[in-house]
Amino acid sequence: MANPKKNIILIIDDEPENLKILGTQIEDAIISDIIQANNIDTGFKLAKKYLPDIIIADWNMPGGSGIELIERLKKGRKTKFIPIIIATGVMVLSEHLQTALEAGATDYLKKPYEKAELTARIKSALFISKINQARLREKDIELNEKMLTVIKNNEFNQKLINSLEKLELLKKKNQVIVDGIISEIQIKIKSDVWQKFKLRFKSASADFEKKLFEKHPNLTKSENKLSILLYLDLSTKEIASILCKAQDSVKTGRYRLRKKFNLQPREDLRNYLHSL
Repeated sequence: MANPKKNIILIIDDEPENLKILGTQIEDAIISDIIQANNIDTGFKLAKKYLPDIIIADWNMPGGSGIELIERLKKGRKTKFIPIIIATGVMVLSEHLQTALEAGATDYLKKPYEKAELTARIKSALFISKINQARLREKDIELNEKMLTVIKNNEFNQKLINSLEKLELLKKKNQVIVDGIISEIQIKIKSDVWQKFKLRFKSASADFEKKLFEKHPNLTKSENKLSILLYLDLSTKEIASILCKAQDSVKTGRYRLRKKFNLQPREDLRNYLHSL
């Protein structure tokens, strides 16, 4: 009989003893792989790398709180739906519970932990996690299918343009007609197709473009389009097809975006966009 799939649980706490106790209690009750971190920055990096099923984070830690972690994770397209349980032995009043839930926490756990309560709350969070993952997969599949349709249509139109341009034996009068057809196709590709794609994009990541504009209000229309497509993790070839540009032109656009965002050589452009 196959073993059930292990859940990935990330625990963030600055006290080594708390990490040990909590990790042991979880492993005894739930089939899981435990990842641990002792500060917010490390926890955030591990969350982005492993995309855990749930996160249990201490409220008070040196260098940042569990509430700050929630705010950072909610900005990421791939991390925004990870359920987060805030654990604390100090912030235990009802107003603290309200603060945590309003910030986006899935649940709230008081220290010291009672094993039965801990197990129940983790199982509840895991159930929510599975629902969120299923919804996210559905959205990704839908968006990918629609993007593939756009790309295929553009490739067909571009082949048609290339074929028309190769007809060197046409008379001058007919060439004017062909040039007109080519122009109309190019206009359709660059305007109508993009507008349809943009509407579909908004249904999947409605708040990204707003955050992009708030952070970088001086982007040109071309830079805005390129940022959206990079945010969706499309390849250079796919982006070139959607924008009807050469791949070298897309690479140049990426370079200009990096300069506009003031990114350092080691900073990844896509990671920066995901963090907005």
